[in-house]
Amino acid sequence: MPEQKLVDHIRDAIRRHGYSSCTEKAYVAWYERYVRSHQRRHPSTMSAAEVEQCRTPLAAEKQI
Repeated sequence: MPEQKLVDHIRDAIRRHGYSSCTEKAYVAWYERYVRSHQRRHPSTMSAAEVEQCRTPLAAEKQI
């Protein structure tokens, strides 16, 4: 059996916590946007600086 993708782990965790399908879609969309902004690299291979590079504009400009 192939290894489960990270996005599937995210979906499973959201469902286990009982969040709505709209919340699931939003979280998955933000995850995908994050990965695309880092040339589709797996988050475990990214440094803390790379995480901040994506997170800071979201917090400052979009208040997310």
